[in-house]
Amino acid sequence: MSYELVLEIPRLPQMNVQHTRRHWSVGHREAKQWKQVIHGLLLSNGATRHKPLEKAHVALTRKSSKEPDWDNLVMGFKPVLDALVKCGVLADDKPSNFATGAPSYLWESVTPLEGGIKIEVKEHPPLT
Repeated sequence: MSYELVLEIPRLPQMNVQHTRRHWSVGHREAKQWKQVIHGLLLSNGATRHKPLEKAHVALTRKSSKEPDWDNLVMGFKPVLDALVKCGVLADDKPSNFATGAPSYLWESVTPLEGGIKIEVKEHPPLT
C-alpha cells in the first residue's frame, strides 16, 4: 500500500509581502507554528512516517477570497513545505524529490470565512 496524505487546515500562511518586510524572528515563529500544526494533524490521523518519502507528488491549494499572484502563492507555502520535511513526511523539498520537479501550487476561490489550505501528498511511484 502506498502512502497518501490529505490535510485540510483552516488557516492561511502569510504571503510574500509579509515575508520580505519583517524581522527574522517573525518568520521563525511562523515556521515553528506550522510545524506544530502539521505534526499534530499527522499524529491525530496516524499518518506519521518512519522513513520520509524520497519522491512524491505534492499538491498545495490555497483557499482564499482573493487570488494571489504566482510568487505570493508559492512563497506562502514555504513554511508548510519546510514543516512536511521536518515532520518526516518528505525527505527534502528540493526539485529532485518531487515527481514532477516541483509541487503543484493551486488556488481555490472561497468566502473569507472558509479560508485555509489543502495539502495532498502521494508516494511516487505508488507501491502496488
